[in-house]
Amino acid sequence: MNYARILILLLFIASALGYLTASAIQAVQIKTGKRVTKFPQMLLYISKPLMMPLLLILYLLIAERAHHFIIAALLFGFLGDTLLLKGDKKTFFMAGLVSFLLGHIAYTYGFLSTPAFIDKLSPSLLFFVSPYVITGLLIYRALYPGLGSMKIPTAIYMSAILIMSLSSLLRFLYIKDPRSLLPLIGSILFITSDTALAMDKFRAVRTAKASSGANSHTRLTTILKSIFKDSSYVLAQVLIVSGFTSIS
Repeated sequence: MNYARILILLLFIASALGYLTASAIQAVQIKTGKRVTKFPQMLLYISKPLMMPLLLILYLLIAERAHHFIIAALLFGFLGDTLLLKGDKKTFFMAGLVSFLLGHIAYTYGFLSTPAFIDKLSPSLLFFVSPYVITGLLIYRALYPGLGSMKIPTAIYMSAILIMSLSSLLRFLYIKDPRSLLPLIGSILFITSDTALAMDKFRAVRTAKASSGANSHTRLTTILKSIFKDSSYVLAQVLIVSGFTSIS
């Protein structure tokens, strides 16, 4: 039994649960117009930056051969997570966005670097591109009224994450290995999480000013939305990494 793996796994689970808990509490406090208290803020500042380094350590302990693009993507994820703790400030948000953009590029490079993969691509590629283009356009259309000066950065980021997911799909179709399905599912969850985040931040259609008298249904809905958004992100990273891991 490898106790180091178990310890890092437990620490990762603890940090992920701490992140989900703190994020949900903060979301409810903001939604109900209350001041964000110190406990969830401190928990978030501790737990969120720990997740990707712990996942990276776990990956290095488990993988028979460490892939440099996985290491790079997780390091960019760590940087993005840390910067987005101050995501209400545009400079930090932009820096976090660039970090995750670089992470998606690293993943895309990894997905497309399978030997002889590029040579096997055919005109049928267009069949698989179309759903991603349509999805991207629909999401961008929903976000557009609230993007302001972020129109071009958002378009670039969306293109990168959709290309990343498309490359994972093509890799899955080429390799035909059940494990290659994990990064594909992870990439879709990444799109889901980032879309939910963008809708919260940019969507122009807003509800009336939050009221401290929000009912229990509103609180529950806010908690569930927060957990869905954040757990999708964590699970996305885990599944992508797991697709390149063999437990020995």
